[in-house]
Amino acid sequence: MTTIDQQQLLESARDFTDRALTAYTQGDERVVLVHAAFAMEHLSKAYLYGLHPTLLLDLQRGSVDSLLHLVNLGAMARKASFPRTISSKEARNRVADLLPSLTVPKDQLDKLIEIRDGVVHVGYLGESSTKEILAAFLRYSDALYEEIGVSEKDRWGDHWELVGKLIVQSLDRVDQRVQMKIRRAERYFEYLKQEPDSLFIIKLSHLSDEQLSIMGEEGDYSLPCPACDETANVSGEHEFLPPLDKETLSDLTPYSEVWLRTLVYITALACPACKLTLENPDEIKAANIPSPQENWAQIVFRGAPNSERMYSYLKLKPVGSRQPPAPQQPGGIFARRLEED
Repeated sequence: MTTIDQQQLLESARDFTDRALTAYTQGDERVVLVHAAFAMEHLSKAYLYGLHPTLLLDLQRGSVDSLLHLVNLGAMARKASFPRTISSKEARNRVADLLPSLTVPKDQLDKLIEIRDGVVHVGYLGESSTKEILAAFLRYSDALYEEIGVSEKDRWGDHWELVGKLIVQSLDRVDQRVQMKIRRAERYFEYLKQEPDSLFIIKLSHLSDEQLSIMGEEGDYSLPCPACDETANVSGEHEFLPPLDKETLSDLTPYSEVWLRTLVYITALACPACKLTLENPDEIKAANIPSPQENWAQIVFRGAPNSERMYSYLKLKPVGSRQPPAPQQPGGIFARRLEED
């Protein structure tokens, strides 16, 4: 019978982190990110296990035996002698869902997962890319250690000074990159204003294909652009205010339109006017855009026979964030019956 617990996962994460940082100081770039990838997986799972062991259960391939192992009832398992847990990618995704305030660039962590799964060969990554991905991993780890309650002196061992240096250098590079983006956007906007009025208005109104691919959509709502002060599209992760619960939703009926106050953790910005694009929370912060911001989210519910299903739908499907059509009621939520077509 194999057991698993948070302390075991934490010790494994710290061991792999130590190996990664030791390899970095020795210039052995072939294994730096491999060790970091395993450390990220185990630390993500340590955080999830600390909230509840069943958060490690693979919902697609999980079994009763895996569940028994995760809740310390492994002696009752009939077939599996160890638990089948979620993948590294799913662990990271669940952490992101539970901690929307995390600001580490998702694309850098995705590369670590691809290295872990053998999709990306570390030999194709240069020294600069290795350093950038390693710094992202260290920032992610630092945030999770903080959430778990691990003291700073117990996180990095003898490497604490190196860790601080790598993180500071990484953020400095982000600041420089964002300032260059803003200056380039300002110059383009000044050039654009010399166009005839009709053409200028047309160019103001559309995101480029590249911007749409980065945003993934038109955006949840808008903010003044930090480069040209025109209206920029913004997307982000929503956290409901107050948190959704079944009691709050008990009076709602199918075919309701619901408006909720939310905190929006801004993840990307795209301006159709000057073409400024900020691709991740780090760039948002470097551009001095406050995040999170309080806003409204509209949710349209198209029918369910009970509040249980309605609760699940509302929790998972926020769309848009325009101002509500009526004043906010006490409790931060109201609903009205949609008129039938």
